[in-house]
Amino acid sequence: MIKQKILTLLVLLMTAVTGAWAAPIVVEGVQIGDLYYNLKNDNKTAEVTSMPSGKYTGGIIIPESVEYNSETFTVTSIGEAAFAECSGLTSVTIPNSVTSIGNAAFYSDSGLTSITIPNSVTSIGNLAFRYCSGLETVTILAESLESYGTNAFQGTAEGLKIYVPAGSVDTYKAAWADYADQIEAITVATYTVSLKEGTDDAAKWQGKAGTGEYQALPLEGVAAGTAVTVKYDGRKRVRSVKAVKKGNPPDHGGPDERHHRCELNERRRCKTLRLHRRLLRV
Repeated sequence: MIKQKILTLLVLLMTAVTGAWAAPIVVEGVQIGDLYYNLKNDNKTAEVTSMPSGKYTGGIIIPESVEYNSETFTVTSIGEAAFAECSGLTSVTIPNSVTSIGNAAFYSDSGLTSITIPNSVTSIGNLAFRYCSGLETVTILAESLESYGTNAFQGTAEGLKIYVPAGSVDTYKAAWADYADQIEAITVATYTVSLKEGTDDAAKWQGKAGTGEYQALPLEGVAAGTAVTVKYDGRKRVRSVKAVKKGNPPDHGGPDERHHRCELNERRRCKTLRLHRRLLRV
């Protein structure tokens, strides 16, 4: 009996101690930069959430990750009603780290005219873009979704076009029968990522698209919106990286070739480049 009481007391003490020091599982409504987030400590992910007061306005760029208390959180979702009724919101850039767009995430954002949803997104919630009266173009880069929200585009602009990969038109039409007449094929822009001619130690550079395997440069046929990582196994720095676009989706201009400076950071990775409002990490 005495042993049982002592054991019970020890368990209570341990619970009290660990509870006092354990970090909360979710930290809600933390402002980092221009946006607010719900931070999950168990898996170090972040969800974009609404402002506690006021509304988001202008052009919003959601980062792939945020720093809080010296820890990195990957931004994986846009929460329920995160941007709802933000009539002054004019554009949103969604990174390739986001996998879900919550219910009513952009509800009644009348100033939003177009949006591109990267191929990382697998779920679009119910009423996600309902009553976005100015929304004319939605480009979805994923071949398919795991969840197609009900009434996701109800009350959008007359003549709304939903562009999806050419091989996925029937899939999207079947899932969103109410918008079947508005769903069309899009030719996704692709890039060739290469080193500038004359780069020293060129053979020691390798790159990979998305979660693929590293291979020698150049990388051909990299779809817009894909994260590309380049690593260097030698000692010299690359002078620049060239990205050449092939293909002309409706929301882009003509063919383009751009040269970008590529300076290594302390992890021997190059900085993130923005190409045509989409992220291409080189």
